[in-house]
Amino acid sequence: MEYRPCALGPTRSTKRHHRGCEKAARIASKYRAQVFYDLHAHYRDERKMDNYANRFGDIMCLFVDLQMNSSRIGEDVELLKLFNMYKI
Repeated sequence: MEYRPCALGPTRSTKRHHRGCEKAARIASKYRAQVFYDLHAHYRDERKMDNYANRFGDIMCLFVDLQMNSSRIGEDVELLKLFNMYKI
């Protein structure tokens, strides 16, 4: 069985602090749980797949990649602002 470390990163037990706002963290956790349940129901009921772990792992890796790229873009924008190379 192949394990994907990036899929193990964003787990439900991970404490997230959305800029110090616990209410936002609770709301995000609620929606994340709903998305995971809906994905499970989709693969189980509609796709009739018993073992969809690899596919789900790929989705989680994609999610992590999107988060990292979003962070990098934000850092790039801050550097452009710092060197006055970017106009808002």
